[in-house]
Amino acid sequence: MLNRWLAFGIGGLLFFASLLWIFLRPSILPVVAAILGLSIALLGRPQKTIPRKFLALIYGSWFIFLAITLYMIVAKYEMVFDATPSKNHTLQPQTVTVLKNLEKPIHLVSFLEPQSPAEIHFTNLIDRFQAQTDQITLEKVNPVTNPERATAFQDLLPQGSIFLQIDGQTTPLPFSDLSEQALLKTIVQVTSDSHSVCFVYGHGEADIKDVYTTYDAGLIVSNLEMQNYKVQQIIIQNAPVPKECEIVVIANPQKDYSAVECQHLDQHLEDGNHLMVLLTPKNTPTLTKHLAKYGFLIDENKIVERSTQLQTQRGYLLDSNLFIHHPIMETLSKYPIELPTLHTVEITPLEFATAQHLARTTSQAEKQTQLEHDTGPFPVIATAQLQFPNSDKKPQIVVVGSGDLASNLFVANTPGNLYFFLNTISWMAQEEGQLHARTSLRSNIKLTRYQTFMIWLLSVGLVPGMLLFCGVYFRRSQS
Repeated sequence: MLNRWLAFGIGGLLFFASLLWIFLRPSILPVVAAILGLSIALLGRPQKTIPRKFLALIYGSWFIFLAITLYMIVAKYEMVFDATPSKNHTLQPQTVTVLKNLEKPIHLVSFLEPQSPAEIHFTNLIDRFQAQTDQITLEKVNPVTNPERATAFQDLLPQGSIFLQIDGQTTPLPFSDLSEQALLKTIVQVTSDSHSVCFVYGHGEADIKDVYTTYDAGLIVSNLEMQNYKVQQIIIQNAPVPKECEIVVIANPQKDYSAVECQHLDQHLEDGNHLMVLLTPKNTPTLTKHLAKYGFLIDENKIVERSTQLQTQRGYLLDSNLFIHHPIMETLSKYPIELPTLHTVEITPLEFATAQHLARTTSQAEKQTQLEHDTGPFPVIATAQLQFPNSDKKPQIVVVGSGDLASNLFVANTPGNLYFFLNTISWMAQEEGQLHARTSLRSNIKLTRYQTFMIWLLSVGLVPGMLLFCGVYFRRSQS
């Protein structure tokens, strides 16, 4: 009993001494000492010799101490917790990457009405931006109290209420959209070079202007334009690829390419530009055969993925375990790619090309040929870097053995498809700052009527009922 009293006394003395220490000189060390002292006091206290009122006083002091400690920690260290499942109040990784790579200062001038919902929302957004970089400053201008400053923007005020200034140039933000995405798009536009991406059409390729039709590619284009890429459609049947096209995309052609068109693509590559091909080989035998010139051997036979974990209603998944180390794939660890059909994309070594696979199937995948029955793994995405004689440029080619990777259906439902495509374009354009860990699409939580009722029953009935039962049981056990 004496040992218990000794432990109780030492622990209590250490606890209250540490509490005084915290008030005089706040730091983590007295907090640890206080917790240690309280633990010693509680574990060593005599079981039946201390009045309940005194124990209640001790426990109350403990909770007050914890509350004060938590307040002091929060007051000293600014911490923000985003409890929303889709992280609606957290900057997207793409935004963080762009902000950390800013090399020039950006000054924002806001004419929003003070304390209005829009002004409060924008201020909170800029606070999160400034937490990632010291290159962004915000100036709030009230035209009523500071008419001289407002006069300097009188010609621009009809275009917006917020203006972004960099290198002496002023760019207005749109009235209707003060979101993170809109501000990021404007920052990217004024701080990075614009690259041209050209989609070939004339062979039944996906329409880049249609964002609604299932197998067109309007959603991909809208995301490219948000990252400051200039996108256009081109026809190469009777004319070569325009010189301004840095990257050419062939997206799911339904008709074959002619020999002349293949020669135009050759010239495009020889000029040091890049090519991305998404195809189903049976639709384009000439183009498929021509790609063998650069080391790509594409098989017309379909692959069937037998792993049930990777089968979907629309096709098959390629998860991070099937990705091969490459800058395009490194940041897609959380996002599988979904493809409706799979075709083998083998590579052969060439003197002027450095090639590698990017993704493959599992060993359970099967491919039925006329002569034999093959089993996986099979490569389905590959890339090659070319090096032509007498040229210091290194054009890139990426080939995907499925035509619909960039279609609206898969881009809208499988973020990995969108992120793979954007990473590929960024890698070709040498925009390393755009190769980043992508965030999942944000969405609101939708509950069914049954789920709503169950949540109500749990919170209103079950939890209070359990607390009442425990209280009654404990009270009766004490009497």
